[in-house]
Amino acid sequence: MVSKLINTIVFIIFIPDLLFTLPKSGSRKVVAAVHGIIYSLLYMLLTIASDKQNIKKCIESLAGAKGDGEEGGGDSEGGGDSEGGGGDSDSK
Repeated sequence: MVSKLINTIVFIIFIPDLLFTLPKSGSRKVVAAVHGIIYSLLYMLLTIASDKQNIKKCIESLAGAKGDGEEGGGDSEGGGDSEGGGGDSDSK
């Protein structure tokens, strides 16, 4: 909800001739294109920042769940490898 509000505010800020005009001596089409490009870049950065927070939370939750599973599985896998290696050396 907050990100939608921020995106709306950013969109309004980048309306040509509302708060600023880039480039000052450009035609209407050039000014509209420049404002559109700047808004698009800023929107992309805000989206990435929002997604980055969500991805970080997801990774942390997966790491916590995976860490619990690895503790039990790691012991049984290590024991299996040792026994298999010992069996090969005894048969030679």
